Amino acid sequence: MKRRKTAAGLLAASLLVGAAPVVTNAAPVRIVSTSITEQSSLGYRVNVTFSADAGVSRVMMPTWTEANGQDDIVWHQASVSGNTASFYVPVSAHKGESGAYITHIYVYDRQGQFALKGENVTVPASTSASSSLSIGDVSITELSASGYRVTAKINAPSGVSK
Repeated sequence: MKRRKTAAGLLAASLLVGAAPVVTNAAPVRIVSTSITEQSSLGYRVNVTFSADAGVSRVMMPTWTEANGQDDIVWHQASVSGNTASFYVPVSAHKGESGAYITHIYVYDRQGQFALKGENVTVPASTSASSSLSIGDVSITELSASGYRVTAKINAPSGVSK
């Protein structure tokens, strides 16, 4: 008797080999809460808490500035720990622009389902180096047994008091 392999038999065998367990009756993944922290002219942190009975495979946070549409969109992958995820969005990854930013949060479960939420964030303009206190070009000269001279360039827009 000769055995014949059918396409259905091959398909069934390929689905069983190395298949991950599938969670049945799992509630859909959902975003419980989001928050924005560490907001400054350098960037901001997006935090998300989620519920996913089937487990989470990844959390992605595509981000772009409102200026010029999505010309600077970057899909950032968040760090996941338990039922939370976070990512620090650096302004440097988005042409250093300040102003309105949009971040979408995609939480993907292990069954391929996802939940989505959007966040709008305003990144303040950076303060220029000329408007903040700084000390630079420090040098020591006239070194002797009785002392030395310290010279430095000081940028103090509000003046020096001491």
